[in-house]
Amino acid sequence: MKKKASIHLSIETVVLIIIAVVFLALSILFVGYIFHNANIDIKDVFSSVTKTKIEQLKLSEKVFDLETYTLDIKPGEKKDIIMLLRNKGNYENYSWEISHTVSNITGDVDCNAIQFNYKSNMSIMPGQDATPPMIIQTLNNINKGTCLFELTAKDSEDYVETLSLTINII
Repeated sequence: MKKKASIHLSIETVVLIIIAVVFLALSILFVGYIFHNANIDIKDVFSSVTKTKIEQLKLSEKVFDLETYTLDIKPGEKKDIIMLLRNKGNYENYSWEISHTVSNITGDVDCNAIQFNYKSNMSIMPGQDATPPMIIQTLNNINKGTCLFELTAKDSEDYVETLSLTINII
């Protein structure tokens, strides 16, 4: 004798399954609608963070300043910081010339294995500010330690400002 398999579902069970599927579909549509209308772009988030950093830096009274004076970075990592150059004059453009020197403070680190990129010459209109980025990148095989970068900014009137940036390889 063969047995036939059968499924016996009550009407209440069928109604509950239909209601559950409907609620699931509605919740998926609702979440999709929220994310679609949010229009959040990662680039916008990063640009707003950068704008905030620039606005904080512009509060400085200095003609040459940095966003931070200490930076922790891992081997192979790339970070950027913002520098401020200002022309407080009213009548002529200032030309700034940026340069740096580097020295090893601690550890067995080769400070020349840190790539330090920035715009070295910049002209600024009277009463204006410039906030160019400095891009700092380490090689993958760099040892841990601390390097000191001395940044020098010289304007067209031979006024010189010097700042120190400590980079810790962690």
